Amino acid sequence: MKKILIAITVLASVIISIYFIPKLYNQSNNIKILEELNQQNRVIPHFVDFTGKLYEIWNVSGYRAFEIDVIFNEKEKVFKIGHDNPTGKTLEDFLKFIDAKQLKKIWLDWKNLTKNNSKMALQRLEYLDKKYQIKKIAILESGLDSIKFDDFTKAGWQTSFYLPTHEILDKKIDLKVLINKINDNNIMAISFDYRLYDFVIENLENNISKTLVYHTWDTTKKLENKSFIENIKNKKYYNDERVKTILVTYRSLLHFIK
Repeated sequence: MKKILIAITVLASVIISIYFIPKLYNQSNNIKILEELNQQNRVIPHFVDFTGKLYEIWNVSGYRAFEIDVIFNEKEKVFKIGHDNPTGKTLEDFLKFIDAKQLKKIWLDWKNLTKNNSKMALQRLEYLDKKYQIKKIAILESGLDSIKFDDFTKAGWQTSFYLPTHEILDKKIDLKVLINKINDNNIMAISFDYRLYDFVIENLENNISKTLVYHTWDTTKKLENKSFIENIKNKKYYNDERVKTILVTYRSLLHFIK
């Protein structure tokens, strides 16, 4: 049995060396190139919902910008980290885990803004800003299911309207209604899947405020790929100065450590 365990350990080490080490090297090299291009706060890690991954991007890769998913818990009156289900950590836990004063950008993908929780959520955000000074560097993203999103903009938060990916790709969206939604709400940005970039340019750009900026994500672009820099530099969204943030895939060996 002992020999079998040793053999498995050796095999696992070989697999890690062959598969992971080159990818981690590529990732580290690409991040250095992004720094040289002054893009390290524009092209940033997507889905940093676990403290293990947060530790890596902060302490190993040196990132000071990232995206996380948040869900507002009305009973506890706090933002919990999580995409579909909260991980148990709160947004404040994450801000305590790092030196928040060093943060350059934090994209908060807010999953459950409603008319019922907007007032409580704004109070919580104001508390967090007073303690960690995040208002100026936070992107607060949500759909426009509630006109209460306007209150966050008035309070000085950098609000971004999430464009519904599948409805637009499947051509199940009323363009006039979408344009009116964007124009009738006091927002500072729109955010969208990279596949919607042409749609935005062709159908929205001339019909919305010129002051609105864009945030996008392209998780097909992985920092671990050797050709990452070459590929992303050829993308139209990368070369569009109106696109202020691009989320990409970051390989984390500690991804699921909560």
